[in-house]
Amino acid sequence: MHRRATARGRWLASGVLVVTACAPQQSTLHPAGVEAAEAARLFWIMAVAGAVIWAAVLGITLYAVLGRRRPTSARFADSFVF
Repeated sequence: MHRRATARGRWLASGVLVVTACAPQQSTLHPAGVEAAEAARLFWIMAVAGAVIWAAVLGITLYAVLGRRRPTSARFADSFVF
């Protein structure tokens, strides 16, 4: 009896997984409505902008840590002040 219940549970669980995987009605990557598409577009714009800013900060940090040491003067230091 226990084997039948376990086998039935496995079939039921696999059937539920198959049925739920068929319809992509609530997919983050495929927005259905106009507002959802605009939100997804804004998300990707912000994600790309964040990645660009992160890469710029990382590049500046690496340049500051690994860059050549130059003699510092007041004129050279003033060139980095905005």
